[in-house]
Amino acid sequence: MAPSDEQYAPLRLEDEFEDEKDVGSSEDGGERAADGCRWCKGELREKRASNFSKLHIALAVLITIAVFFLGYATNILVTSRQGQKAQTYSTEFKPARPAAELEQVRFSGSAQFDDEGEPFFDYAENQVLYTGTPTKAMDRAWNKLIKHRYFLIDDTEAREAWGPDYEQYYRYPDTEKRKGGYVAGLDVLHTLHCVNMLRKALYKDYYKEHNHGSQKFQQYHIDHCLDIVRQNIQCNSDLTLIPTRWWDGMGKNGRNFIDSDQVHTCRNFGKVREWAYNKWNHSHRVGNKHLPPVDLHRHIENSQHVEEGDD
Repeated sequence: MAPSDEQYAPLRLEDEFEDEKDVGSSEDGGERAADGCRWCKGELREKRASNFSKLHIALAVLITIAVFFLGYATNILVTSRQGQKAQTYSTEFKPARPAAELEQVRFSGSAQFDDEGEPFFDYAENQVLYTGTPTKAMDRAWNKLIKHRYFLIDDTEAREAWGPDYEQYYRYPDTEKRKGGYVAGLDVLHTLHCVNMLRKALYKDYYKEHNHGSQKFQQYHIDHCLDIVRQNIQCNSDLTLIPTRWWDGMGKNGRNFIDSDQVHTCRNFGKVREWAYNKWNHSHRVGNKHLPPVDLHRHIENSQHVEEGDD
């Protein structure tokens, strides 16, 4: 996958700095003792050794300067990532790339355990909840995340995003009020939709009136979303290190359990969500009309997929 022009410089490893600092630090690299260096015999070799020592010193000075500036640049890179542009890739929608900014976020939701070993959440009082027993407030929170996730793009944008075969995809027809275009959405919002779909599947009785399509289609939708989430997690492969904590109340003698409330370097979702919302043009809903040469079987997210309230 070819990255865009916006890339981070590779960080130097600490052992690389240590190796470079050791260059030229041997006992014979500086001012030589009166009896000459231990490798040299005769004036010629002594002169060559002297020249070699000077070269050693010069290289050591240059390397020290280089290490200083590289270390300084690395420090700037590490300490100023908040709000900086994130790395983007050629497979990502080009007009959306400027919205990719970095921020550091501490995750929440790691389990706490009482004296009996029973888990509970220790959320902040004003924290927005996306999981648990469904409520209208929770549904509004999810709707705020994923509503208006589809928008229309023109032929030029479609060709750049999907290549010369872009016409295989669904195009919303032109109307008297507005020009049509290709229905599209950012994958992050589709994946969030899938997480919400899986959440609703855990509470079928509560959400039964929101089910769309046949029983077979509903099962497909759940399996589709589960595998989309799996692929997305593997694709991103977050390398943040997760520790464990010891809990005396768990089991007979206590045990350790993960503490997932760690700081992650993330793309600022608020910026991405704002960009997608501004791109929305009131015609994002997956349509029920098509223009040739569209193969409807290729259009997975048809009108049955659109959730109620996703206008």
